Amino acid sequence: MLAIISTSLPSEELRWYINDFPPYSVLSGDRIGEGVVQKLISYLKTLKPEFNITPVMANVSRITEEFQKGHNILYGTYRQTPERAVYTLYTVPYLIYQSAGILVNKNFVHRWSKYLVGKSFDLKKAFTDREFRFNVIKDVTLGSWIDDPVANAPPELLQYVNLSSDSQNAERLMGLQMGRITAIPGYEESLRMNIKSLGLPLDEFQFYPVLGSPAYQKMSLAVTKNDWGRKLVEKLNPLLINLRPAVAKDYESWISKESIERYRLEKF
Repeated sequence: MLAIISTSLPSEELRWYINDFPPYSVLSGDRIGEGVVQKLISYLKTLKPEFNITPVMANVSRITEEFQKGHNILYGTYRQTPERAVYTLYTVPYLIYQSAGILVNKNFVHRWSKYLVGKSFDLKKAFTDREFRFNVIKDVTLGSWIDDPVANAPPELLQYVNLSSDSQNAERLMGLQMGRITAIPGYEESLRMNIKSLGLPLDEFQFYPVLGSPAYQKMSLAVTKNDWGRKLVEKLNPLLINLRPAVAKDYESWISKESIERYRLEKF
């Protein structure tokens, strides 16, 4: 049970940006509102009632603009990059999560098996094949093992969507099912949710880590890089450290049973 730390301080308004990004923010389906970040917000409201947190819906492009303009905001799933460090600060990590990888359709194994190295997907090699087709979401960074090969890939091998939405996720997965797309990148737990929501058979698809990628990464809250953000990070850090076990348990409820035992071995 979470203990309330304080009720005596004046209210502090916090604009917390979220988007449709299962399992972190879940805006539809049987588990609506049960995303990892949504649960984190509820924990913080309990621990610090003076935090008047207002969730605001926006895509990643809009959130980046808000950070760059210096508006006082938070965002829970903004991966750290050198470019973003110019206008954002980060708290201590609050979650260890599985790295992004590649989803393929087993029915077209003849099209992608040549890119496998052991149990990993060689994305750089795939981009040397003119028959390879890869669908990515614009402005979403997944890790250098995906972002860098995409940045250097021949444009004709790439298909872009502007943001993650139900209709576009459906289009991507149907393209993968029909063979119009060879592979799509993403997080296994998010992709599994998308597949299930469309009523597609999970066993028709296979997820692979990208060759050279770490198995796990650490997620922090991003806040605006200014005096307001620095003070907020100081307040949030001890809370987030205490909440790590609860957040990890919430995350476990989304990943496959086969992954849980290995996941529990990871330490901050």
